[in-house]
Amino acid sequence: MLRQAVLGWIAAGWPREDIVLVDNTGTMDANNEGMLSPDNPFYIDYSLYRARYGVSIIQTSTLLNFAQLQNFLLHLAIAEKWPYFFWSHMDVGIVSDETAVPYKSFYSRTLDVLHDATSPHPNPNITWSPRASEMRNTTGNWAIKFFEFDNLSLINVAAWRRIGAWDTFVPYYNTDCDAYARILFHGYTKDSVTAGHIFDVADQVAHSTADLEAAFFPAAQLHLNASAAAQQLAQYRAEAAARADSNMTAERLFTDRPRLLDDADNRPNSPRFRRLEQGLRELQDRKLGAERNSWQDAQKGGRGQPWTYDPRGFQKAWWETAGYGRDLYTKKWGTLDCKLEGVSLEDAWKSEYPEEQVQQQPPMEVKVGEEEEGAPQVQRRGAAGVEKRWVQRASSGEWYLG
Repeated sequence: MLRQAVLGWIAAGWPREDIVLVDNTGTMDANNEGMLSPDNPFYIDYSLYRARYGVSIIQTSTLLNFAQLQNFLLHLAIAEKWPYFFWSHMDVGIVSDETAVPYKSFYSRTLDVLHDATSPHPNPNITWSPRASEMRNTTGNWAIKFFEFDNLSLINVAAWRRIGAWDTFVPYYNTDCDAYARILFHGYTKDSVTAGHIFDVADQVAHSTADLEAAFFPAAQLHLNASAAAQQLAQYRAEAAARADSNMTAERLFTDRPRLLDDADNRPNSPRFRRLEQGLRELQDRKLGAERNSWQDAQKGGRGQPWTYDPRGFQKAWWETAGYGRDLYTKKWGTLDCKLEGVSLEDAWKSEYPEEQVQQQPPMEVKVGEEEEGAPQVQRRGAAGVEKRWVQRASSGEWYLG
């Protein structure tokens, strides 16, 4: 899954030196020392990604939940003085829109989005600078740009300084509801944009490394290392630009080598590309149909290997933790709904601490109504008019008064 995502980003034009994998397996040095087997669900082939694909890997100090991981990315951006950054998932398949005219890679279109989203540079002669350290950190009222929801997200770090950290007590499901609602509560926007195709998948279009690489790259590129592939990409872009504009002569800059676009496999919307896009689309349909989280439980090996959590126990613990996080979300906002309509920032925890003078209230009046969904619908109301109600716990199904 991770290999497919990385190949997709590279094939979509993303510079390899700008791709950073976050090793959040919690396995300390086991992966970079080659201590884990490929059937271990926490296995990452460091040599493949660093040496062959030319991307970077950064390790978290321990296993982080999703909310903690988002805070880790914000901390990293602040430490590195990045005013913006992109983040994505590992269960995605990425391809450029090769039917669009004129053709532009996925990466080029994301830069267009970034360009449009950022304020003018302090130097009036510069509208956008490719160096992040030179960009302004006051970029308007947007906090996040969604590419196919958060399959890819562009983050405005300055906005999140006001919005605050992700709530680590809501570690998985509904933590995005909490964070994205607070975007709006603070007066920022969350915008939907597009740059190409990002498919939400639970499997790979091919399972061997060779077949997967052949699905994403023309045959002429398969033997190239990262440096040679970058040079060929520069040639490809020049040829594509020259073909789109008859007044350009860039095509003739490479007279000492064959033209890449003379090979049908290198052209936009090639048969190879159409097969890849169709394969990813079918995988997405299968995942959305019945295999939403099946990939997370696919590998069951690695028992007894260094720093490895029992795979079956991990799944059980993950779902239990996610359920309790939903319970906390319900306590925090008074609802499990993701859309917090009619709610403000001041309403957080209001159902738990409705009035500071709660201890001065007279005894509660109890009113029992009809049963609904197997639980008595009980309302308790004090003199202050504060209502409590029965809430079903997301993790276990039990009911409590909250």
